[in-house]
Amino acid sequence: MARRRGADGKRRIAVLLATLSLAACGQDEGWLGCHGNYCVPALNSDCRVIDADLLCRLFDNFGTDVTGQARWSVSGPAVVTTPVGTHLVGRYLVDRGRSPRSFGFVSGQVVDAHTKQALDGVQVTILDGYNAGRGSLASARGFFSIRPVLTEEDFTWQAEKPGYLPATGRFRVRDQKTKIDPNAPLPPSSLDFEMARSD
Repeated sequence: MARRRGADGKRRIAVLLATLSLAACGQDEGWLGCHGNYCVPALNSDCRVIDADLLCRLFDNFGTDVTGQARWSVSGPAVVTTPVGTHLVGRYLVDRGRSPRSFGFVSGQVVDAHTKQALDGVQVTILDGYNAGRGSLASARGFFSIRPVLTEEDFTWQAEKPGYLPATGRFRVRDQKTKIDPNAPLPPSSLDFEMARSD
């Protein structure tokens, strides 16, 4: 059982199951048992938390990495990575009953509603859904970026800055692999908005 604590402070528990079948000769020490010419090695897993991900690898008793030969399944929602060498090329939320959803990011710029000048120090926070609690502070040019954010999920965001009225809205980060209806209007690719002074 592997436990991880996400950036939002919520505890999630996922049980990762791996099955492996390898052909081997003899019954060397460390093997669980042999049936005919097939022997099943004693397996050791190593799971590490990387950012918001749980990266697991599988080794046999001889220290050989057999992760690529294993079949993985989850008993509940889990975040998995698709590594190539030392690089992480994809992150997905895997759950039973639906296709894996990737992680992306939300970025944008906030400006003053009257002057149209960039606002710095604006705290932008996601309020609900899987991404609840994640946020970012706008830079001197009003730019912000929140990551990782689960794609294909509508969420509520709120922006706050002293001297300004709070701004809220709904947004969705689109999975780049999702096909879009050519007849439908394109969803916004960034979260740009204005804030009005409170005085």
